[in-house]
Amino acid sequence: MRWLTDIVTGIFTLVIAPLPALLGLAICSALTAVFILLVYRLLSNQGAISRNKQRIFGHFLEIYLYRDSSAMIVKSLGRVLGSIGCYLAFFLPPLLVVFIPVTFMLAQLDLHYGHALPPVGTPFLLRAQIEPGADRFLETIALETGAGLEALTPVLRIAGLGEADWRIERTGSGPQTAILRGKEAEIRASLDREGPNSPIYPVLTKDVFPETILRPGQDYLPADGPVDRVIFELPSRSLNCGLFSLHWAAIYFVLTIALAFAFKKSFKVEF
Repeated sequence: MRWLTDIVTGIFTLVIAPLPALLGLAICSALTAVFILLVYRLLSNQGAISRNKQRIFGHFLEIYLYRDSSAMIVKSLGRVLGSIGCYLAFFLPPLLVVFIPVTFMLAQLDLHYGHALPPVGTPFLLRAQIEPGADRFLETIALETGAGLEALTPVLRIAGLGEADWRIERTGSGPQTAILRGKEAEIRASLDREGPNSPIYPVLTKDVFPETILRPGQDYLPADGPVDRVIFELPSRSLNCGLFSLHWAAIYFVLTIALAFAFKKSFKVEF
């Protein structure tokens, strides 16, 4: 699985990283909308979906017409629920087919647009979560920073949580790499970023499912090492949409839904 996620990450970085963030999101939304429409066109029972939507509308009309009869209202509500169940039975299976590729897409978009590096001189937290039983490593752990990072505090060891914390800041020059050294182990975690939309990894994990899917393309921690994960507490990134700023996920989902509904007649698809 890792080879596949590495290839996908390389393609996304090559294609969307050089583009403005909103343009990259618009392209990804358009591709997602077209993919959803194709899947529904090929795999869904369009006639059944259309008939059940009409039935649902008709049963709601019954409720309005017979609003003075409690018995008819109850019967119509039962018919509404039955029609909704039939509608979902035809609507959901293609959605499950869409789910896996879209999950890959969401993971990539979060890598490229999900987080921002703190401004130079702004403190943020670095946390190392230690595997149970690696007490010796926790007792001896120390932080070494490159020219791009500076440690502001000594290590704070929290034995009960198996955690070591530091407050650090970016200095704006040199490789932004943190080296965690302890008894018989050394871990490197980097915040290097070549451009504003290049991948950034606030969490360094081991190569295990689902981390391979959710955090693709990174250098993973040793599977048998004493560190479970290294976390840079980075701020979420908001994208400027003119009058306001939004998280990338809001922009992506709104654009995808809008484009899917805009093109559904061209693809002869009914939702």
